[in-house]
Amino acid sequence: MNKILTLEYLATEYFEKNSGELITSPDELIHVAMCILDGNKFKVYIKRKTLKHFVERRKEDLIKRHTKDRSLEIILGMLVDLSYAITFNTRVDANPKRENSLLFYKDFDTPFKTPVTVVTEIIKNKNDLLIITYYFTKR
Repeated sequence: MNKILTLEYLATEYFEKNSGELITSPDELIHVAMCILDGNKFKVYIKRKTLKHFVERRKEDLIKRHTKDRSLEIILGMLVDLSYAITFNTRVDANPKRENSLLFYKDFDTPFKTPVTVVTEIIKNKNDLLIITYYFTKR
């Protein structure tokens, strides 16, 4: 199954669950992207429980201003952007608040989106990178 379809499929499943509802295999890693960092190639993953938390938090916020269908559509769009944001990041900084952690930034400036910066906090885990948070901030 395509990695984006996997994220979309799981996000849709998690969107339909009640907040706090348990999921199967919460520590299972889902491949999100590949990236080159300091000349080295890394596989980037997200845990199922991190993805569920992302969906729950966005759903909670979006559902206040949008229909259920539109809220899901926005969340799925954010997940499609995730792979792109990591692979074609604007910059990467060391995270001063967490050892062995990086902050990936990607600025989006398109006529169809509010200008935002995507911030993805990633921990180096051997030869892989693990997403631990993912959020958008308005510029």
